[in-house]
Amino acid sequence: MKLANFKKQWGLYSQFGIWVASLISAFMIPFRLYEYRTDWLTKFTQFLGAAIAGILFVLILRYKQKKFVFHWWIASLVLFIISIGLIINYTSDFDTYTVRYAGSNTVIGDSSHIFPQAKARWAELAATYGRPLTTEEIVKKAAGYTGTIWYPSFLRHRRHILMIDFSLIFLFLPAFIITVVQAAFCQSLADKPNKKQSGTRSSQTLQSP
Repeated sequence: MKLANFKKQWGLYSQFGIWVASLISAFMIPFRLYEYRTDWLTKFTQFLGAAIAGILFVLILRYKQKKFVFHWWIASLVLFIISIGLIINYTSDFDTYTVRYAGSNTVIGDSSHIFPQAKARWAELAATYGRPLTTEEIVKKAAGYTGTIWYPSFLRHRRHILMIDFSLIFLFLPAFIITVVQAAFCQSLADKPNKKQSGTRSSQTLQSP
């Protein structure tokens, strides 16, 4: 009976983690790149949400008494700060490492990792147009083939950074939400009067002359 109940609750927490991950993705900059399929990353982040829910489920079973309410609130506060930092970092990196192209985003490099011939071509176009071209214009001129402008190894490095940034959010933010729920649960236990103590007090009151 206990095993069946354990499996049921584990499944519920896993579904909750996936739901939280899906909810978060609706309010974030989507991880879509023109030159790279990212469907697998969405599924992977859902797996992370389910995994962290499963791990926290073990802790929830172990530390569900009201005496741990302070610890759960501290954990939720720490996870909240980390989650906000990760979201800000991901948004900043996404804006820095990508530009819009063909209705999506493509990863770009910087001036230190550009091919010499591409740099010369960039200078020629700037002389032709009488102004420096923006990165988006350069990408359009290259028909989205950023690997002909910047070193592919550097582009791959930046893409991996974005993937890590994106995945970490789905690791910590569901954990924050789950710890808040658990902290609220423990708080409700702490706010409830002790039935045994209240019963003793009532009997003492009735016995007193």
